[in-house]
Amino acid sequence: MRSKFSTAETSLGAIDTTANYHQEKVKDEMVATRLVDSFTLTRAITIKSTRLDLVGKAAGLVTELIEDGHRIVSRAPEFHYTRLGELKIVMAGEASSNAYQRAEQVVQNSNCRILSVRNARVGVMQVTRPESSEVTDSGVLDTSTVEKDVTSVVTLNLLIAPGPRP
Repeated sequence: MRSKFSTAETSLGAIDTTANYHQEKVKDEMVATRLVDSFTLTRAITIKSTRLDLVGKAAGLVTELIEDGHRIVSRAPEFHYTRLGELKIVMAGEASSNAYQRAEQVVQNSNCRILSVRNARVGVMQVTRPESSEVTDSGVLDTSTVEKDVTSVVTLNLLIAPGPRP
């Protein structure tokens, strides 16, 4: 059974042609001549689909092409989270609220109070495979798994004063 992807899900790259030149032995060394023995044609095929079951089947079908004698260079599928922009807004709101609640607890335990938030900063997003501790200053974007963990750090600079809340 062959997987079928729509035209919108499939893009074909340009065909790249490489001439393979005849080799002759000259003094214990193989040297290319001007005679063309054959041509190698290569083309990248990219599939972008939300149908993950078909993507997995297609990756498996590459083996059939190899068994049929086709030279195939295959890469592992990449899985991208396509709603990261929306998620950033939700996460920033939740994280800043949570950060403020934790800050309130810290200042109350210190017999202080929060007067105002001076500024807030949301760090870069870290999109990692589950249970990963990978973090970089420019962010991580893991594409190796369907399941992902998304984290970010929110930093609040607060103006505090001694004494309990009025």
